Parts: sequence; structure tokens; C-alpha cells
Amino acid sequence: MYERMPSCVPTLADAERQYGSFVARLRSCSPRHPLRSLKTLWRRPFPSVPIRTIDHNLGPSDFRLDTNYAGLGDPECTAEFFRVLAVNPRYAPLGFGAYEELHDEARQMQFAAMTVDLGRIPRVTATEPPSTTKQQPAATNRTADQDSAKQTTTNQPTTAKQPDTGPSNTPPAPTLAVVFRGTDTSLVGWKEDLNMACQYPIPAQEAAARYLARVADLWPGRLLVMGHSKGGNLAVYAAMAVPETVRERIDVVYSLDGPGFLPGMMGSHAPEYHAVKAKVRKIVPESSSVGMIFEQLDDDSLAEYAAFVPVRSDGTGVMQHFAFTWQIGRQIGRPSDSKTAATETTTPEISETTETVDGGFSPAPDGLSPIARRFNKSLNDWVLSMPVEQRRRVIDSVYDVLRASGVTSIVDLPKSLPGSIPAMLGAVRSLSADDLAQAGSALRLLAAATLNNLGR
Repeated sequence: MYERMPSCVPTLADAERQYGSFVARLRSCSPRHPLRSLKTLWRRPFPSVPIRTIDHNLGPSDFRLDTNYAGLGDPECTAEFFRVLAVNPRYAPLGFGAYEELHDEARQMQFAAMTVDLGRIPRVTATEPPSTTKQQPAATNRTADQDSAKQTTTNQPTTAKQPDTGPSNTPPAPTLAVVFRGTDTSLVGWKEDLNMACQYPIPAQEAAARYLARVADLWPGRLLVMGHSKGGNLAVYAAMAVPETVRERIDVVYSLDGPGFLPGMMGSHAPEYHAVKAKVRKIVPESSSVGMIFEQLDDDSLAEYAAFVPVRSDGTGVMQHFAFTWQIGRQIGRPSDSKTAATETTTPEISETTETVDGGFSPAPDGLSPIARRFNKSLNDWVLSMPVEQRRRVIDSVYDVLRASGVTSIVDLPKSLPGSIPAMLGAVRSLSADDLAQAGSALRLLAAATLNNLGR
């Protein structure tokens, strides 16, 4: 989803114009194709293209940070990923469509989504198979010392108590996967992320709920909803904000290192949020930072999830946020030093880990790291220690200073920084004394919260 789609991918707006009403479908009928026309009248088609067509329409320049690529991960990895999927027998036939991308600087909104037609597949449920042994909740509110002493019994991948999801022999049925993009490289996109601390809902969350409802209105069948980073947050919000009739069609919500929600900000949506968590499988790297923002680490909150799964990552620090660093069960072994050079050029051995979760991810043996816990606690303490209006003023002040640089993308910020310093200093000087005091107070609160949790 971080790659902007080429024009060959049908948009959701086009699908609504062509098939949204009976009259529109009647106009699309052709006497040369009577059978297809009758099918269209009876049931709206899902206009889509396979991943191989998308890959064919993307060139090397489309995977550059300064062109179409909207993510912060390695563009070369994404380009290779497209190439692999395009020839993979399992994924190549899938239909990609209903693309939508919205970018509104005035509203401070950055949003994109797409839907994938998975065809008729066996039912996907939020719970583990019945034979899976339940484990203790994935995290607690114990101190770091207590966590270390209890690592063998807590802080492990968990499957929470779930309602009955129906018989396991449910026949295959049409299934759509709704996928939301995370934060792109735009300055506005990052500002919208920060707005989560003082605004609910943000425009992208509202757009996600509208998108999911529109997809559900056009096409019947079961739904999977998912996203990475902010996209995971949008997936959870959309699932809880759509009408109940749509929510009942959602089998699983996957939040891949997606931030949580601030307690007290959700208002009337709180009951729906707690209810929909029973369908959410939250997957995070072992040292998650982004996915634990505004997440509550007490047993009761995490037990509401269908599963909370910390997985192995070969990334360091915040780089673990990028899903290409997450480890799966099949791990390629490295040749030993004693082997000859000729042997080292052969295909390395492949070994299987003893345990995998959620499509093959390798669970982190110690669960969520103490560092991730302390970061989460520090950030939550800092944010909640400030009134909402103070949070808003601090965020707006920082954004105004960055915007004074004249750039629209955070990728361009380092390159333009030397020449932008005078303008940015001018923006700082234009802030009122009260705004500067608020920013200074916020930084002191963050430092105090961090030192307090480090001390623990």
C-alpha cells in the first residue's frame, strides 16, 4: 500500500459511477455480451487488475522516495516484493482495485486504501484454531524487575477469550481484503499522526470508515480489514465506526504495528472499540515503538484482543517498525566458516523454527521488550499530563516551524535544512511567549516521564 498505484488500477469512485446503481449498471450493458450484462445487473462486478499487471506498469522511477513511493522503508525491497508477488502462483491471480488516495493540506489529511479480491477462500477467523493452547496475556503493568522474573509465564503471544465464530467447515465464500496505507512521507501526513494526541477522530480515520462502508455497500461477502502503522489504526477505527451490519461481515482485523487510541478521547465510540478488539489480531515487533503508542499494557486491555503477538525482528530500535525486518518461520541458514568458497555459493540450508504464529511469523521468545514498555509508559504519561488544548498548541507550534522550511516532504527536510534555518528561526520568533512556554513545559514533562520510567 505504500506504493502509489498506476492508472491501470480501478478506483473506488469509478466503480461507484459504473455499478453503484441499477441505472448505472443498465447503461454498462452490451447486447454483444448478454450473459455478462445479465450478471452485471444481478450482481456488481469487482473491477480489478492482477499484481502482475501492476508490476508491469511500474518502472524503477516509481520506487523512488521523490516520486511515487510513499513509504519510508527501503524502496528497493518494495520493488523486489512486487516482482516476487507478480510471479508467485498464490498471489499473482488476486484482483486489486477500488483504489483511493486523498491528500488535503487544509484539513491536514493523508489517506489511501485499496481492496483485494481474494476469491472464494475458507473462512478466516480472529481466533487461533481450537487446538491452539492459550497462553497468558502478552504484557502486564508489572515493573521491569518483575517482568524479568516472570518471563517464562507472561509477556507471550496470546489468544484472548473469544465468542463462537461458527463451524470450522464453513464453505469457501467471496472475501475482500480492505487495506489501508500508513503514514507517507508528506509533512501533512506526519502532522495528522501528531493530531491523534489532541483530536478524535482525525480526518483519515473518518475517511477509512467511509471507505469501508462504501466497499461493503458495493460488494457482498466477507471482509478482512488490515493496515500497517497508521494504516493499522485506521483499520481498527473503520471496523468499529461502520454500521453494525457491516461489522458483522468482518472476520478479522489485522493491525501491523498500528498505534492505539488515547483513553478518554473516544467518547461514544468506546463501547464499539472494546467490542471490535475481539476481532483484532495486533502484530508488533519485539521492540515496538510505533505500534505501542497510546496502547494500554494492562492485562485487561490486551486480553480484549483476539491476539497480541510480538514477533522477532532483525531491525534495531525504531527500524523494527518496517515489516521487512520481521522474521518468519522459515529461516535461511548461513554457511559455516569451515565450508569452502565453492560450497558457500550453493543454496544455503533452510531450517524450520519450532513455533510460528499468524501466517508464519516467529514469535519473540521474551515477548515485548522492557525498552518498548518503558517508551510506551513515558509517552503516555507525557501526553496525558498535558491538557488537550496544550497538546494542540505544542503540535501546531512544531508544525509551523517545520512548514517554514518550505518543504512538503520529510524526505526533503534534511537537504533543505541549511538554507531554511533563517526562515525556521523566524517562525520560532513569531511564536508567542505563551506558546514557547507551552513547548518548553511539554519537553520538560517528556524528560521527566522518561527519566522516571528509566529509573523503574
